[in-house]
Amino acid sequence: MSFVERVLLLRDTSDVKRFRLSCRVCFSASRVNEWILAAIRRNVQELDLCLFVEEPFALPSCIDAGNLIFFKYSGYLSNKINLYGLSSSALALIHIPNLCGRQREIACRTIKLFGGLRNVSSLRISSGTIESLFLVKHVMDRLPVFENLTLLELRGEFGERSTKLLIKFLQCLPKLESLDFCEGLGRCEDDYRPTSVPNCVLSSLKAVNYRNLHGTNREIWFLKFLLENAIVLEKMNVFWSNSFSS
Repeated sequence: MSFVERVLLLRDTSDVKRFRLSCRVCFSASRVNEWILAAIRRNVQELDLCLFVEEPFALPSCIDAGNLIFFKYSGYLSNKINLYGLSSSALALIHIPNLCGRQREIACRTIKLFGGLRNVSSLRISSGTIESLFLVKHVMDRLPVFENLTLLELRGEFGERSTKLLIKFLQCLPKLESLDFCEGLGRCEDDYRPTSVPNCVLSSLKAVNYRNLHGTNREIWFLKFLLENAIVLEKMNVFWSNSFSS
């Protein structure tokens, strides 16, 4: 740890292009903070943090995102992450799996993180991220509206009763133009049928890409739901699953 500090704190004052830190925080949170700050003071352009924590760990309040164009987070969200000033041109990739026993804590932190991402125009999130939000009652009511978001890419298959979750999430994306399912909805069936149609489906959705189609009743119903209600839809691409057999 002393060697790392000497390298970071005693180097010349030239800018840092890329800084990657992978370590266990444990009892050295203050030193880890100093390392991150050292990179930020040197105008770091790419910051890649892989931190293993056992207790909540607050990042320096200066990782503020005025110039950020790419943000990726993958993990259990053990810590609060506050983003400020994120521009609409930024691309965000989010994967937050469910952690048994800490659903409410993680869901509340996810809502906080989404609040910092509300200005982005492009968002790629895992199905698990959406599902983790709805494991806690009333959390959905606190989800921000993504006013600028035009592209949503969903990764991972959805579980049971997830159609309702997806429809509710779409209600927070009033200007969505492109919806991309990388792995489809999955093989699970779901008898949920919404009583209303999200505004984005009615007024702005222009393109749908659906990959990994298994031909389940839920998939057929959902695609039909989009075709019947997406008034300005220009194209829908549907691709069969590689494992599909007639």
